[in-house]
Amino acid sequence: MKVIKPGRQQKGWAAELKCTGRGNGDGGCGATLLVEEGDLFQTARHCYDGSSDYFVTFACSECGVWSDTEKYPRGPHGLPQPPRKRAAQQPTERGGERHG
Repeated sequence: MKVIKPGRQQKGWAAELKCTGRGNGDGGCGATLLVEEGDLFQTARHCYDGSSDYFVTFACSECGVWSDTEKYPRGPHGLPQPPRKRAAQQPTERGGERHG
């Protein structure tokens, strides 16, 4: 096989996901994004009873709103923490929101 015209360099997997704001107060812009593995980071909700829920999250490049995704496993899987420059735009701790 020969490559006639090289494509972009793939780093891990990529998937088309929609900016919904799910799990982060909604309010997403509805853009369809090509989200790559490196775009994901881990967020968490900590409860007063000591329990925690972990989420796989990405930030929309159009509007900056964070969206949780159900497509990929949740939990502390070594994903990076939220980017510092966007941390001020989002709450640092989640309220009682539930995914349903």
